[in-house]
Order: sequence, then C-alpha cells, then structure tokens
Amino acid sequence: MKCVLAAPKVEWEDEYYADDICLENPGIGLLASILRLQGCHVVIRDGNLENLSLSDLMSDLEGADFLGLSLDSSTIKSVSNWLFEVKNSFPNLAIALGDYAISMAWREALEQVPEGTVICIGEGETMLSDWAASGFSEETLTDLQGVAFQRDGEIHCTDPPLEVAKLDTLPWIDRQVFERVQHANHDTLVIMASRGCPFNCHFCSRPTFNQLAGAPRWRPRDFQDLLKEVIALEQRYGIQRFFLFDDQFPGSHKQATKRIQNFENVFGQFNRKYSFRVAMRVDTIDVIGDLGISAMWRSGVERIFLGLESFSKTQLISFGKPSSNAYRNITTVDMLERNGIAVHCGFINFSPNTSHEQLITNGQGLLRSRQGAYFRHFRSQLYYGPGSRMKQADSESRDNYQSYITLAPPEMKHIHSRLEELYKDLRYIDLRMERLDFRAIRSLKLKHGSECELDSLWWLWRETKEALAKNNHLMYEMVLLGENQIPLQEFSKQQQESLKILESSINKRVNNA
Repeated sequence: MKCVLAAPKVEWEDEYYADDICLENPGIGLLASILRLQGCHVVIRDGNLENLSLSDLMSDLEGADFLGLSLDSSTIKSVSNWLFEVKNSFPNLAIALGDYAISMAWREALEQVPEGTVICIGEGETMLSDWAASGFSEETLTDLQGVAFQRDGEIHCTDPPLEVAKLDTLPWIDRQVFERVQHANHDTLVIMASRGCPFNCHFCSRPTFNQLAGAPRWRPRDFQDLLKEVIALEQRYGIQRFFLFDDQFPGSHKQATKRIQNFENVFGQFNRKYSFRVAMRVDTIDVIGDLGISAMWRSGVERIFLGLESFSKTQLISFGKPSSNAYRNITTVDMLERNGIAVHCGFINFSPNTSHEQLITNGQGLLRSRQGAYFRHFRSQLYYGPGSRMKQADSESRDNYQSYITLAPPEMKHIHSRLEELYKDLRYIDLRMERLDFRAIRSLKLKHGSECELDSLWWLWRETKEALAKNNHLMYEMVLLGENQIPLQEFSKQQQESLKILESSINKRVNNA
C-alpha cells in the first residue's frame, strides 16, 4: 500500500526553534516509520522544509491508498479546502487528520471536512498501525480506538485512544525529507527524549492531550536508547547537535535531579562531542541548582529554552502558582550563564482574563530584569488553548466542545498606549489570534461579558499592529483562521458603528505619524 503523510508549513516560528535548527515535523516522520513496519511504501511531504502546494499533494496521491495530514491551528482552515478537491479526485482514498489542535477540536473539525475523513484523537501510533493492518478499511473504523468520523450524516467517536506505554518501543523517526532537501546551515536535528509534561498548568492543553488515553502526563525514553539513535544519526548525516523537542526535559521536580544524573552518566563521557538544546521551567532550575546545571553542561547541553514565570503575583495566583516568585527569572538566567549554558526565553504574557495592570507589570518586569535581551520569541497568548482548564471553566457547558477561539477582556483596548514602551527591546513578537468560526465566539460566556468582547479583539488587533509597525526591528506576525478579519456584518449595528469610528481614528493617526 502507498501512504502519503504531509504537514503544511506552520505559519509562525515556534519559540523552541532557532534559525539553524531543521524544522522537520517529527510526528509524521515517526508515523512513517510505523507504516513501514506494516509494509507500506511511504511518501512524506513536510511544508516546514519544502514547498507544499495542493498540486504537489495531488501528484503524490496518484496510486495512494492513504493520506495522513498533521495540522495545527494555523493550517486546519486552509487545508480543509484542499480536502474537498482531494476527495473529489480520489473518492476511495482513506484520509486521516491528527495533532494537538485536531484532537481537541475534533467535533468542529468534522464540520469543515468531507464526510469520511477520520480524525485521530490523541496519540496516533497504535491507531494508525491497526488501521493499516486492515488495509485502511472503512468497515474497521468502529473497531479502532481514538477516532472520530462522520458516516451518513452522523458523527461517531470511538473509545479513548491507546497510549504508547514505553517510548523506547517506538521506531526512530523517518528522515527522508531531511535527506531530500537538507540545507547546509541545518546542523541540528530534532529528536524525542520524553513525551508530555508532568505539570498541570491550567492555561495549557498538553496535560489534557496526554490524558485523552489515560496516559501518564510525562513519559521518558531511556537515555541508552537515545544514545544509540544519536550515534546512528551522526554516522548517517555527520550531525552532532540535537534539539530535544520535549515539553519538560527532566520531568517532574522529584525526578529532575536523578534524570539529569542519568543523562550525564550516558553522555558526559563524550566531553561535549554531542550538543543538546532542551526546554525547562524556571522552578525546575531552582530544584536542580548549580550542581544539576553543571551536570547538564558536562553532558553537552548548550542552550535551554526557559519558560519564564509571570511577574504579576495576581496572575501567578490565577495560573494556580501561588508559591511561585517571578523574580526567580533573574537568578535562574544568572545561574545558567554562570555555568556556560545559553538562554532562550519564552513567555505567556496574557490570557483572555488578564488585566491591563498585569500586562504593565509583566512588561516592566521583563525590561527591568534584562530579559528582553534573551528573547528570540515573545508570545502573547490570546487564545483559550484547546483543552485548557481555563477555557472549560468559562465556556458554556457542552460535551467535547474544545474549539479554538480568541477573545480579550475590555480593558485590553487601553494597552495600545504602552505597547511601544513595553516591547521596544524585544526582538520578536508573535501575537496569536485564532478561531475556527464565529459561532464558537458567540457560544461563550466570559467573566467580562459576552459579545462586547469583540470590540476588545478589534482594538487589540489594530492598535498592536500600528504600534509594532513603528519599530522596524520588530517582526509582526498574526494568524487568523479563515478570513483576515471578522466580517463586519457579523457585528451588531452598534458594534459596526463603533468599529467604523475606531478604524477612521486609527487611519488618521497612521497617516499623521
């Protein structure tokens, strides 16, 4: 059987990546290896490494039995239009969609794709292996775990997915795309050392995703098996630098010190021949201390992506972190630098319920603590992430309703007066603004009100764009699913008049700037 796996280009740079890291999609590479074990011929198309158009995909699908697409929130809307053309041209083709966003918004996604399209919920390795063993028969879908699909106008969702209990039993990632299009400046490969996150931040969807199958929040690989893969990749490609695309490299606070000791036992013997970039939390650095940081340095860790804490005490409390101290950020960066490890910071500045005062506190804290100099990427997270407890608490009760939406509290419309001052030292700002459709927005009841929130969204969008446009050294990026703006006719008459006045005011200030 011929299988095609594709991942359209993600429309923003992820905070974990740097310019010299190969942005290959590790998920489809792993699934390709799973399908090869079933005797399938697999073609991978990765939009992060190569151009991927509908015509390219249609060409690859000649003679194919299966198409698997890895979609995130920036690609689901555009690719759904592709699927209707694909289905018209290849009516017997089995199609499956997967990844975090799809898993959490499977019901909404099914409304936007051709009937018969399968949504993979949660981890897909076991499901895909079982479906391939049946020849991708539609009749076997109800026997698979972790799938949703439409049949005869009715939506079906099977039992929860099966997790991979031991990651070391998985095959290594198929690197065929990297082999085909590798560039001279790509001297780093992504590799998996663990899966999930042991923490339970209420604004994050990772814990929810991992618990879809009842799996532990965090599962590690054995470092001896990781070493085998590292050596094999070095022998094949001559690459000695690796990005461990884990959410939390050393695991929980109880596990962290021992996990790092084990890492040094395996990789410390190579005298930093192999280089690693990992992701960790500020409070985990506190737990392992200077001894743990030194052990990571001896093991080859050259840079840590550091998830900073909020500088606002009230925001920390709202995040479920009452004991956290935001100024650990400063001491943590100093500890890492003192031990020779570079720092790459990321920061969730605000959620839909964040107040203007909290934004000001965060911005001033960043600048006072010199964190702006460390930022490659500053993410202002404006959406209720799929599966986040924060969204579930504020939305109307509805079974399996996990749609991406974007809203902001009314006081955020005042942020424009401080944007330039607060963000002038940051090199990159990624303002995510996402939604599936207008119905998702209308179905929510927020603490600050209901449809009046749309005024705030418009304010924040336009005023932020204006402020950032005045700083040539800042890149501005914003992603909206679907249209580039909410259609004006979908607002009330009063809101339409307010937006017209607002747009006129903004245009005058821009023209006079």
